Amino acid sequence: MAAVRFWSSLALAIWLALAPGALPTSAQGELTGATPDSARAPAGRLELSAYHHSLSAGYGSWRGLDVRARVAGTRVSPWLSGSWQRRREGSQTSFGAGSYLFLSPAVYAIVGASAAPGGTAELFPHLRLDATLLASVPGVPGWVLSAGATDVRFVEASGGSILSLGSILYRGPIVTQAIVRTNRDRESGARSFSAQLVGQGGREGVAWLGGSLGMGNEAYRVVGPTPFDARFQSLTGSIFYTRWIEERRGLTVRTEYEHRLDTYDRVGLSASFFFEI
Repeated sequence: MAAVRFWSSLALAIWLALAPGALPTSAQGELTGATPDSARAPAGRLELSAYHHSLSAGYGSWRGLDVRARVAGTRVSPWLSGSWQRRREGSQTSFGAGSYLFLSPAVYAIVGASAAPGGTAELFPHLRLDATLLASVPGVPGWVLSAGATDVRFVEASGGSILSLGSILYRGPIVTQAIVRTNRDRESGARSFSAQLVGQGGREGVAWLGGSLGMGNEAYRVVGPTPFDARFQSLTGSIFYTRWIEERRGLTVRTEYEHRLDTYDRVGLSASFFFEI
């Protein structure tokens, strides 16, 4: 049976932004690498999430649960995560761990790893390794540059590698991020690219409102008795709202849309509840 890989450059860009541990633990929306407001950074955080995605063209639906826990620290801020997802093909669970590493007042890193034991379908990578380095630009307050690398492996030795470059800009209550990624498919050697813009406004401890736009192409090999190369293009968008309902408790709601050209449309809804200590 053919094992179709959904991990395109664009799909991975969005998945990495949402994957356990990749999100900023301050609940700052979708800005990967954004750090908490140090004036109120909690000692720890637990977040529980549920989502449902509906796909057109007979592709069914996806639904899942996520849990993330983080402990804050001045030099190291570790996290643990777990994810479960079900599609028409079956279900699978993934577990992850990682940490923020504060190397200096102007430089920090995010490292992480996740693994998915065998389920009834292969929906997560068998092994995934992530590393991102972020640094403030000297002389330009509020400007942070990032560079990252990700390695994704599946049971059948396929997968890919991703390199990224990004920019995060803080201007008062507004935070914006631009990021570009290149993905190399391990099976075919094909390369694909994506770009994503993310913005949000608000204040930590009160509320955030934001969204994202992304576009990219996909290039990967479908593994089976007769392997063949697949090529697609995708457009995506999302909107989210985070609100603290008490000083240390809050919720996030999010909706997203993906148009995979000539294949399907996907509409997703998610909700999460978080506790800070």
